[in-house]
Amino acid sequence: MAFRENFEVDTITDFSRSICDGVILAGGQSRRMGQDKALLPVAGKPLIMNQVDAMLPHVARLWLVSNRSLVLDLPESVHLLVDALAGSEGPLSGLLSALQSTHADYLWLSSCDSFGFGWQQAEPMLRQLQQENAEIVYWQQDSKAQPLLAVLKVAGLWANLEAYLQAGQRSVLGWYATVNAQAWVSAQPVVANINTPDDYRRLLESIHAD
Repeated sequence: MAFRENFEVDTITDFSRSICDGVILAGGQSRRMGQDKALLPVAGKPLIMNQVDAMLPHVARLWLVSNRSLVLDLPESVHLLVDALAGSEGPLSGLLSALQSTHADYLWLSSCDSFGFGWQQAEPMLRQLQQENAEIVYWQQDSKAQPLLAVLKVAGLWANLEAYLQAGQRSVLGWYATVNAQAWVSAQPVVANINTPDDYRRLLESIHAD
C-alpha cells in the first residue's frame, strides 16, 4: 500500500480564521451513472458547483479532493488535494488528505454527488458534535446512513484513520464504528444523493416542480 508522502496542496498562509473547513470528495468513478456525476448540469451549473457554492461562504477554506482532472471554473478560494493513497482506494483516502492538510478544528464533509446539503443541515450537526462531545456526526434520512455527509472533529482522527487504512480497511461506516460517531436523523428527505440516471432524473423533476 502506497501512501503519498507529498501532496499537491495550494499554499495557504492565513490560519487565523481556521474554525471549520469544508471538504468535497470528488474521486468516485461514476460507474452507475455512466458519466461524471460531478459535471452533470443541475440548476444551471455542474452538480459539484452547487455544493461548492453552498459551502464556501460558511468555511474558513474549502478543499476539493480528486485524483482526476475536473474541467471546472473554480474560485481561487477552493484548494485542490489528491487522495492520500495512490489509485482508487475509496473516499476515506480523500478524507485522510483533508485531515492531514487542514488547520481547522472541524471539517464539514460532503460528496460531489449530493444536492441540498447546505449550512442549514450542517450547522445543527455541528452543534450535536460539540454538545455530545462526538468525533463525527453524519447525515441519516429515510433510515439510510449517508456517511459522506458529515461534520468531524479534527483532533485525533488523522492517526486513527491512517492506521485503519494501513490495515487494509476501506469501509466508511466501518471506520466510524471505531470512533465516537453519531447519526443526525433528518425528518425530511431534503438531501439528494445522485448515483444513477434515475436519481438524476428525480432531482431534476423535483427542482422543476419547485
